[in-house]
Amino acid sequence: MSLNKLTRWFGFAALVVVLTLVTQIGGVILVLAWLAALIFWRPGRRLVPILILFAALYAGASIWVVPALAELGGRQALPCSLRADAPVRPHGFFYCTLNRHYASPRVASMLTAAGDHLSSRYPGIQVVYLDASFPFFDGFPLVPHLSHDDGRKVDLALF
Repeated sequence: MSLNKLTRWFGFAALVVVLTLVTQIGGVILVLAWLAALIFWRPGRRLVPILILFAALYAGASIWVVPALAELGGRQALPCSLRADAPVRPHGFFYCTLNRHYASPRVASMLTAAGDHLSSRYPGIQVVYLDASFPFFDGFPLVPHLSHDDGRKVDLALF
């Protein structure tokens, strides 16, 4: 195997690891997109189809598949609305895009109750969260928060 091919394989493997650490499902989606490109596109013409397939598969999985599977595993998606009138919202869309907005149902309901209580008592106040947990597997750390591995921890922004 040439050094060029070895470098490309190492780069691909590193990208899979980084996407898995950052999003939990990104590495698997990238491998699926790569396999589809191997089957359906000619060599030398695969980079753009891989990127398009990755984006489409990742978006579709994050919207439809991951929330349903997360609920089966005991995690619930926190609200992703950035509206100014929502009692609970993420600090940015980044947290929802990277699937870092899942919590246990108990934590999600406590956060929603706190947001509803605060917004009814102080109109215009919102509970703004940052990182919560990934949708699957207890024990899978949410980098850089090694403690966010069980769906019971949510970072909150200061008022």
